Amino acid sequence: MEISQILKKHRPIAELFAGVEEEALNEWKVLTYQPGEKLCGQEEPLTLLQIVVEGLVQAEHLMPGGEGVVLARMESGHMIGDLELLLTEPVVCQAVAVVPTTVLATQVEKFRRRLETDLVYSRMLNLQLASKLYQSSVSTVEYALIPLKQRLLKYWVDRLEGLDFGSQTRYELDYSSEETARQLRVTSRSVNRIMKEWKEQGLIQVGRHKVTVTERSRTMFRKLLQRSGGDL
Repeated sequence: MEISQILKKHRPIAELFAGVEEEALNEWKVLTYQPGEKLCGQEEPLTLLQIVVEGLVQAEHLMPGGEGVVLARMESGHMIGDLELLLTEPVVCQAVAVVPTTVLATQVEKFRRRLETDLVYSRMLNLQLASKLYQSSVSTVEYALIPLKQRLLKYWVDRLEGLDFGSQTRYELDYSSEETARQLRVTSRSVNRIMKEWKEQGLIQVGRHKVTVTERSRTMFRKLLQRSGGDL
């Protein structure tokens, strides 16, 4: 896909590049990533400034034990590397493609040189920083005020919502504590502690990468979520 096609197809991207001269536009290139590929690595020098065009990228912070905690998910229009570019610092957390992903990318040094004299590039960067600051504020409030157990209850209520226990008394669902922890932005140890509690209470059966649930599981999860003040 050519850059001109991207700007015609994706309005948010076109708005970011509004006013960028052709010479500067030619410094950008189209890159594609497959699921699991890294766009940049944690604590590595930033070499490319990238803007997500299509797909989904998640920012993961690697813990000392090697476990990754998802801090954010980035879709079309999201810039990757803007903070590191401004501060001239290594990458804070790695960015990994979740699905096939297309980005626009340019060399950091080229963007930095343009930024010194180009008001359009300055506007582009300011829009990104303002958007991230706003989303960060929203996320901070959400995750500070909503306890993990309530979020995990909501996760299971949503997963069990469409199951027909009238035709089948129990279901065996695929389950990964690591992936669940990534979605909830916590460690798998925290998730495992709550899952063990529910297993001991007889709400679920937990096996290797599987969780067995019944109508009672769904009923109790709903009741517990309502008691905690959460919305179904």
